[in-house]
Amino acid sequence: MKAFNRIDAKWYYILSELVNKGSSYGILLILSYFLTDVQYGQITLFNSILTLAVVFASLDLTRNYITRMFFDKDANIKDIIESIVSFLAVFSLLLLLVIVVVMQFKEIYSVPTGLISLGILVAIFMSNFDILHAVFVATEQKVSYCIISIIYSVSVFGVALGTYFLFPETGIYAFIGAKLFLSFISCVCSVAYFVYKYHIRFRIKWNIITPAIKYSAPLMLHTISGFLLNYLDRFMINDMIGTSDTALYTFSHNLAMVLSILVTAVNQSFIPRFYKLLGDENYDTINKMISHNTFLLISISLVYTFVIDNIMFIFPAYYRNLYSITFMLIFSYIIFYGYVIYSNYLYYLKKTGVVFINTFIAGVANVVMNYFLIQRYGYIGATVATLISYVIMYFMFYFSVKKIFGSNIYDFRKMSLALLASCILIVIYYLIRGSLALKVIYILITISALGYIYYIRRKANVKQ
Repeated sequence: MKAFNRIDAKWYYILSELVNKGSSYGILLILSYFLTDVQYGQITLFNSILTLAVVFASLDLTRNYITRMFFDKDANIKDIIESIVSFLAVFSLLLLLVIVVVMQFKEIYSVPTGLISLGILVAIFMSNFDILHAVFVATEQKVSYCIISIIYSVSVFGVALGTYFLFPETGIYAFIGAKLFLSFISCVCSVAYFVYKYHIRFRIKWNIITPAIKYSAPLMLHTISGFLLNYLDRFMINDMIGTSDTALYTFSHNLAMVLSILVTAVNQSFIPRFYKLLGDENYDTINKMISHNTFLLISISLVYTFVIDNIMFIFPAYYRNLYSITFMLIFSYIIFYGYVIYSNYLYYLKKTGVVFINTFIAGVANVVMNYFLIQRYGYIGATVATLISYVIMYFMFYFSVKKIFGSNIYDFRKMSLALLASCILIVIYYLIRGSLALKVIYILITISALGYIYYIRRKANVKQ
């Protein structure tokens, strides 16, 4: 057990997030060989609905808020968890009424209301599991976090595919049903853990809920704005062009989003130490950690690009020629890393209103660009809009943090050069990939260079 505890936390979070998202994408990849493009598009719409529904079902009182409150010395964690779990249970009754109202319609914005209702229902059960995740992150229980995440992910994978192959007529509802069943089980187990660990009861303390909502309301708006940035384009493609094109765009987007998973996982391991070091004003150590994580993620981004390019042939024929938009979306998630780093400073300062404003502006810009670009260029236009929007958000978060926090933040020029260099290296690879010899030489040189830089950096750290 001691050997496991010596492993850096980020690797546990990376593993758990990769298994979590990888199992979900794996289900979709396997089903893409059997489902029609329209059915595949409907599953991707359901996942997008679920992402937004989780925000409303939890009121964003789960991961960000719980994690932050663990580092407030005067906070009573037992009362906080107890009040939030109880409050969200009452709030879920209102959401059940919303489902009843939604089901009175056949479609909303060209999306079947059955998908919307099921997305809300799954989201209701996911809130407590998100709180459990937050508790494990804040208390640095990396092994427990990893274990429960993997159990949940593998269970969804097994139940979904098992149901589909035993009962093929279930179609996309094999996947949705698995999500619903496992989210309910995880909800019950999470509450049982809270009762055992913190002895919670059904009780709402408004002196806890009120400031919690004040903290989280801007974050909820921020997440909704993030939905405009990351998911609304799929609904716009579906409505303006068709579900088949939505399937193409989403398939490519899912490939690129692996980098988003890595960024999120590494940041989860970084946050607890970041908050502590920031409280101690230990800026040098923070900068070293960010530099290390930046190099790690850039290296993974490059290697992942090489891998994706060379395994595209294994995907269904309908999805094999999506190289250009996949690479552009990878650029977006490389830039996403820079935004996440600077947003951490705002979360620490509890400037959630600024977080919302920045994301909202980028989200609105994305919607406007999508409206014009999708009509003219289809899903390629949506890809360009996403990339430009992430660049806007990256700059906005930096300038916001610079204005509020001052000069004790990670060097913007250093971050920008690192992100730009990785994008340029991917562009060069894309341009030469038509020649097998050049491609192999380029991959070998790049990986060797990354390995050498890592060796030099590690050697320098050992000397220090």
